[in-house]
Amino acid sequence: MEYGYAQKRTKTSSLPITPVPALRCSSESCRDTLNLAVYKTSTYNAKNWDLHSKWVDVNIQSIPVTGCFRTEMPFIFRLPCNARKHGLMILITGASGQIGVDLADVLVERHGDDQVLVTDLRIPELQRSGRSYDVLDVTYMESVEKIIQAHDVHTIFHLAGILSATGERHPELAWNVNVNGVRNILEAARRFDCKVFWPSSIAVFGPTTPKDDTPQETVTEPGTMYGATKVTGELLCKFHATHHGVDVRSVRFPGIVSHSAPPGGGTTDWAVDMFFEAVRNGRYECFVTEDTRLPMMYMPDAVKSVLDLMDAPNTSLTVRTSYNIAAFSFSAGELASALKKYVPAFECTYAPDYRQEIANSWPLSINDERARRDWQWMPEYDLDAMVQDMLHHVREKVARESANSADNQ
Repeated sequence: MEYGYAQKRTKTSSLPITPVPALRCSSESCRDTLNLAVYKTSTYNAKNWDLHSKWVDVNIQSIPVTGCFRTEMPFIFRLPCNARKHGLMILITGASGQIGVDLADVLVERHGDDQVLVTDLRIPELQRSGRSYDVLDVTYMESVEKIIQAHDVHTIFHLAGILSATGERHPELAWNVNVNGVRNILEAARRFDCKVFWPSSIAVFGPTTPKDDTPQETVTEPGTMYGATKVTGELLCKFHATHHGVDVRSVRFPGIVSHSAPPGGGTTDWAVDMFFEAVRNGRYECFVTEDTRLPMMYMPDAVKSVLDLMDAPNTSLTVRTSYNIAAFSFSAGELASALKKYVPAFECTYAPDYRQEIANSWPLSINDERARRDWQWMPEYDLDAMVQDMLHHVREKVARESANSADNQ
């Protein structure tokens, strides 16, 4: 038989149970199945769900009259946690952030509202109809375990994190959320046999990294706390993949431009702010210099990269830290010029602040040959296509805001 051993028990627990998929005999010639239900409990102990010994005690609800699983009832069947059959739910952490909003929409379109659970520190005021929301603080391991167990999660998109500029102002918070958070997710994925996506960043690179065509494998000596948390996260991913067999996948995102969620404290927020200020006010004061040039990507391509990587066969992946990915690079001045083609009266001035030093430490362009080779990564948007699409959506969003403001007066 495929899993563990059976152990008789004279009295079954009164704890509530949750159905899980049937187990099958490991013999190719055998078609016997065993329907199981896993005990839910608020405490983790040897009688019910012992996470630390990697065993799950399972109560048999129905068995075939004959075959490999024939025995007397009731009894407890013990199987390794990492042998559980996959559940049904996809979990997104940090789902109210820049990537989470758009990724959740695409995953719901793919799998349905009942298959995607969106979580963050608080439930958003504006909720999508029919969507499943919950509260999750990834820095608490017990909370992570409980939500995975309660919802039978099989895939985790771990997006909760503190971004670069905010991380420099609050380094202890950045370490706690970005490092302890991903460590908790990876450890829970090991225990519950979950597949994981986690985003890294070009912030892993620093002043000693080659700035042009930055290769996949190179010096990662960041000068920021945010970068340090991302390097640490990459090493944790590699450790859990190579030592524990966790199927964790990651990309090093460049700056991301999106109209769906407001900027969240990143060094490349100027690339989003510029669009909204161009539409609202016709002018913008940029917090980096005109010639500050950075790798960037439009949000639809960022979401595409996540799904392409998660859909790729595990055997084709050769990077277990994080893949370089790229779309295009532009400077603040180049984006302003591209905007002026469609908003002729737009004016941009420049007043660099503390974020300039962070931007100066990052690459100018990224080499993503490994991603293109291993899982056929290919972006769809260039700079002009992004500008046109962003302007369309930003104008619609600003118009809605104006209409709502007028209605409330």
